[in-house]
Amino acid sequence: MKKIVLTAALVFCMSATAMAEDDVKISGSVEIQYRSSSDKYKRTGNDEIKAEELYIKIEKEVAENVYAMIKLDGADIDGGKQSSTHKYIEEAQAIFKNVAHAPLTIIFGKDEMPFGQDYEKFLISSRTHGFEIDKVWGLHGIYKIDGFGSTAAASFERAPAYDTASQKYVKPNTGLTDSIALKLKADKLIKNLSIEASYATIGKDDSVAAEENESRISIAGKYKMGNLGLHGEYTTFSDMGHVKGSDLAVIQVGADYKVDSWLLKARHEISDNNVDNDGSEVNRTVVGVSHYFSKKAFVALEWERVSYDGGGIDDLDELLLGAHFKY
Repeated sequence: MKKIVLTAALVFCMSATAMAEDDVKISGSVEIQYRSSSDKYKRTGNDEIKAEELYIKIEKEVAENVYAMIKLDGADIDGGKQSSTHKYIEEAQAIFKNVAHAPLTIIFGKDEMPFGQDYEKFLISSRTHGFEIDKVWGLHGIYKIDGFGSTAAASFERAPAYDTASQKYVKPNTGLTDSIALKLKADKLIKNLSIEASYATIGKDDSVAAEENESRISIAGKYKMGNLGLHGEYTTFSDMGHVKGSDLAVIQVGADYKVDSWLLKARHEISDNNVDNDGSEVNRTVVGVSHYFSKKAFVALEWERVSYDGGGIDDLDELLLGAHFKY
């Protein structure tokens, strides 16, 4: 808890310093979570408090349609490990908008690459949410299509992996062009409906003979009907984690309903690490409620149950109390 308070103070001090520049745009977010479970935290006790987000984002227009942006993540500050910019710098970009007088944006630097549905109203993150491709360096382009939506493409370096022996983040032997991501988003065709299709391949480490390229496909959709919101996503992997023959399929469906300043929500997710073996599924069910003080601040209470089919593993449960606000 002490580390969270000190880190939050550091983030706000940096914000105040940057605000001295009149033409610098400052924003950020803070998310603190308390989690309790009689099963999940046996090693560290029955509960934990952690900072899920301590972001500060600093953006400046350096020329017409040219921007420089950096986003730092104070939640990743941990004096117990040697780390790298993979942890602390969430994003660092040169952004070019309206390239060649077209609805094209090109981003060069550290970014979240275009893959999967970006749905983050649940504080207890689903397994699907963990499939986002973030904190990687690359080149990312977005082209808006009038009356349809947008298309995006990216080429990027594979993220460093933490090596327990050296206690450092080690960069795999891959190049900028070894990993690609493509995304097609149709959110202008039908009112209140958004459909997305994504593909990504993550390049293997050439220094590891046993590795294979990892491939991913995602199909997702969101629909808004008055105060009711529905969303779903199907994701499939080939050679997940660069292990030959390791396949994964995940499907999640969810809904939320707004009542004044309250948001009721639920999600069910099924993941299967062995699609050819019945009884290997993992089921995650979460229900919760959020209270919004404004569009930028809310608190949430959620409960999740994780159950395993055919593995002889006991069910897990988790209770979460979280607070989130943007500035």
